Amino acid sequence: MKASRRRLIIAAGLGFLGLAPGVAYTYSLLQPVRHWLATPIQICVTGPGHASITADDPDGGVAATIQALNNSHPLLAGTGWNVVGPVGNVTNAYNCNLPWQLGDGRPTIAFNEMIPGTCSGSCLAATFVGFYHCNDARHPDGHCLIDDSDVETRRNTRDKWGGPYYSLYELCRSGKEWNIEAIMVHEVGHVIGLGHSSVSGATMYPSVSSCNPSPSTLSSDDANGVDALY
Repeated sequence: MKASRRRLIIAAGLGFLGLAPGVAYTYSLLQPVRHWLATPIQICVTGPGHASITADDPDGGVAATIQALNNSHPLLAGTGWNVVGPVGNVTNAYNCNLPWQLGDGRPTIAFNEMIPGTCSGSCLAATFVGFYHCNDARHPDGHCLIDDSDVETRRNTRDKWGGPYYSLYELCRSGKEWNIEAIMVHEVGHVIGLGHSSVSGATMYPSVSSCNPSPSTLSSDDANGVDALY
């Protein structure tokens, strides 16, 4: 018999630098430990992009997010989750233009706060991770299987109440904007089953400074976390 879980659980997403607790551990896995049945995991990136980016980028960060996740970004090398040695391609991001819906089995990134009140304050983005089931004979490693996981940003607005503002890597203004490529690689780490790390500089470290692109490329700690799952 399968034990199912359909709760609205948010993995604490990426936040401003300095707001993370000082806990001593390396990578962590979501609990109970869970992963997708098969890889690469198809990540739907749906428009419209974020209004704070559209002045610099007509699609508001959609293409830049896909490029960062697929390691095809023209200015950032070695990005995303498909650079982990023996694991091979873990994700495949694509432009889907489909609705963002919790529990539909299609992991989706939307450039808006989809559930009111769930990404404000120090939050840069959030991932919903409460859709999974356990005791599935198709994968006898003892781990649960993820059924769905979806990502949101802050509200899609350009006014002062909608900040912080997101930006592309090459156009980021220090102190005022945050790198959308780095943010989304971090959030997809939650989608695939990772929790936060306390290793400074790791993709899954729970906070980031303005215009810092480093979370878009994995550290050895992040790679170890993926190896533990897949």
